[in-house]
Amino acid sequence: MNILPVRIHTLEHAPGQLEAIAAWYEDAWEPHYGPEGPGNARGDLETCLAGDQLPICLVALDRHDAVIGTATLREDPLVADHDASPWLGALLAKGKDAQLAEALLIDAIAHEAQMRGYSWLHTEAVAEEGFERRGWQPLGQADSPEGPVEIYGLELQQD
Repeated sequence: MNILPVRIHTLEHAPGQLEAIAAWYEDAWEPHYGPEGPGNARGDLETCLAGDQLPICLVALDRHDAVIGTATLREDPLVADHDASPWLGALLAKGKDAQLAEALLIDAIAHEAQMRGYSWLHTEAVAEEGFERRGWQPLGQADSPEGPVEIYGLELQQD
């Protein structure tokens, strides 16, 4: 039997992982989610448990049901000077299967956006991070609290 090393679920179907992911958010984006920041990692993740509406958090789990990655599909822009929607955000992956988890999460978020009828998906990145190789188009730069970021867009195929 061939079992994939990574499985993707909604946070809703892996609620026991909320605390672990909140800790990841706090560590990865300390200026926003850390003790002195304005963000609330747990609260933001809890909004993803509101059913079929955005935001939606997807979780990558390994064979032992440990979290190895996460990503969100959100309506609001991640940077203030862009009003496009929706956005791929909170993309994190760790461990030996991190690259696979990240690729699967990006594809799953794009699929979620496509199924909701969106024609484009957007994201921000500090560096190219493989988005162009995956068919994303550079759309320009924007300022973020962490400094300048690249904005990428992915045209979604409609059935």
